Amino acid sequence: MNLFTDVNEFIKWVESRSRFSKKVSLDNMRYFASLFGNPQNKFKSIHVTGTNGKGSTVSYLKNIYLKQKLNVATFTSPYIICFNERITYNNKFISDEDLLKYGNLIISKFQLIEEHNHELPSFFEFITLLAFLYFADLKDLDIAIIEVGIGGRLDATNIITPLCSVITNIGMDHMTQLGNSKESILNEKLGIVKENSIFVTS
Repeated sequence: MNLFTDVNEFIKWVESRSRFSKKVSLDNMRYFASLFGNPQNKFKSIHVTGTNGKGSTVSYLKNIYLKQKLNVATFTSPYIICFNERITYNNKFISDEDLLKYGNLIISKFQLIEEHNHELPSFFEFITLLAFLYFADLKDLDIAIIEVGIGGRLDATNIITPLCSVITNIGMDHMTQLGNSKESILNEKLGIVKENSIFVTS
């Protein structure tokens, strides 16, 4: 497909992509990342999931680190005013130019993805990969705080190996995707916890 030169057209196209796909593994997301040298392995991260309080937790952590003069990136969803809010570096939204740069970079691989019989990235897979590519290129980045989209175990963000995994409180949310009991929802969210890493919950 053609590359984009207008950021508004690009955002409109991204937001038109499928929001949910039936997943049984993260193989597709790992494949997409491998096409770009696995950018998720090139920066330190903290992973945050839960039912409520994810955004607040990201904000608290970000501001604590900024007060310590560290360089901090965040990936959150959804946005309130501007699509670019999803991806920040030191409190500044990703620029329109970088949205287009990394978005077009991913799109340039679409033909290859289809030739290898993979589905093209969904909406959330696409913007997650875009954020990871952007973070990997930030020369002075100290830490990226990554908020999951839904759940955790099969969330597109869960290809990272964070320094710390955080789960806020658990409630009944996204039951179609995560299950109809707190136990099943918790099991999905516990999927972000990695072996030999720090886990914090409330």
